[in-house]
Amino acid sequence: MNRSATPYPNWLEQVLAQVEAQMPYGCSIEVLANRVGKSKAHLQREFKQHCGLNLGLYMRYRRLSEAALTIAQTDKRLFDVALDYGFESQEAFTRAFRRLYGINPKHLKGKPARAKHIQIPAISSDFLHLYPQLARLTGQPHRFERCHLLGIKRQFYSIRADSKQFLGLVHQMWHDFDHTIAPYHLPESELYTFEYVDACSLHNGLFTMMALIQVEQPAVIDKIVCDNSEALISLTQPARDMLAFHLPQGMAINVFLQYLYMVYLPSHNLHVAQYPIIWHSHKSGRISCYISASQWQQYDLPDALKNEVFTPLSLKTLPIVATSQTFSVASYSLRQRLMTALQQWRNLLKDIHSPCDINKTGCFIALGDLQAASLQEAHFTPAHESQYHFIKVVPSSRHELMSSYYLALHLCGDINEISDAVEIVKYTVIPELNYELTPGVELITRVEKQANGKWLLDYYLPVKKR
Repeated sequence: MNRSATPYPNWLEQVLAQVEAQMPYGCSIEVLANRVGKSKAHLQREFKQHCGLNLGLYMRYRRLSEAALTIAQTDKRLFDVALDYGFESQEAFTRAFRRLYGINPKHLKGKPARAKHIQIPAISSDFLHLYPQLARLTGQPHRFERCHLLGIKRQFYSIRADSKQFLGLVHQMWHDFDHTIAPYHLPESELYTFEYVDACSLHNGLFTMMALIQVEQPAVIDKIVCDNSEALISLTQPARDMLAFHLPQGMAINVFLQYLYMVYLPSHNLHVAQYPIIWHSHKSGRISCYISASQWQQYDLPDALKNEVFTPLSLKTLPIVATSQTFSVASYSLRQRLMTALQQWRNLLKDIHSPCDINKTGCFIALGDLQAASLQEAHFTPAHESQYHFIKVVPSSRHELMSSYYLALHLCGDINEISDAVEIVKYTVIPELNYELTPGVELITRVEKQANGKWLLDYYLPVKKR
């Protein structure tokens, strides 16, 4: 990159360096302005013009980001961390932390991967040089049409943890995929990288990434997957309205993501409402990013929750999961290549009536690893959600679930609507409540298939107070 002429004043790098040097205590904007010989108003105006956000807000972002790492990586008390990072009290620190991240800082203890994922990194010279291009990136409404895809999946830590390592792993994933499908001589087609989160991602930092190629004939995909069932996956992505960002050729992905999460989404009161995040590699070499975004506090309840059987979201403790309850279990695993929530729902509901009638008293379905559910959060992996269990409560058994709080959902819809509803509740509705998802098993206590093909479900998500 030619940096002979910078698109920003040179003293701006001094300001950014001073913000980092003053960690954890911070310093006032007046002090920063004096050190670079500018007025406070001039400094604030220039900073927003060349970085996209207010200097005071950026300084708070950085202090809270570093505080998150301190909490996750050390044994310091929250009270001490709050004072170290310039807050008057632990209560003021917790309020600011929850406003930014939507979680209580105490939940980051011993979770460095999660802390790195939510961190807002320091503005770099790369960001400053690219900001004029970034500022021209406007999310355009885009209808991502339904398509059939063939691919390979991997689990990585977030790009925010180590961008160089992450991009290297993505490159290796594509190399492995190309090698696997080479013998089939597929015609040149559209290439996508899908990024998924699950209930475990925010606790252990592992995300599912997929390298995918669009194939017009599903029968061709089925044959190839049959030959390589351990390596390849089949995926039909439903049509979806998204925001499209068309990146200039050669733009660094990590810089774009920093702009997206630090500047663009907050300034438009938006957040990522549904996954996957889709990366489209064009034949020209350019990359487009498609996200499903919603405005905070202005989301529409999904159709599956608008039915008259829906009752307002409420928190309750289920008697069937009290610690005194024991049960017999018939366990099943969703095939590992069924990696999307929609595919898992299709597979689950197809088998719903064969092992037992869950509508009888004392019967229910548990989604998740029963063994891991009784262990520490560090034991959860993305494979956790690929297991489900048909359960009948009996007087004595070696199986037992811990008591927990659950968010009760009463769902009505087809499989697509139910899958979307659960995802939206997980990643849009719950963050706006005073709760967050917690590792554990999800429960289904009622399933009915109606004559019109729609399903009625009573569904429970494990949560805890933020």
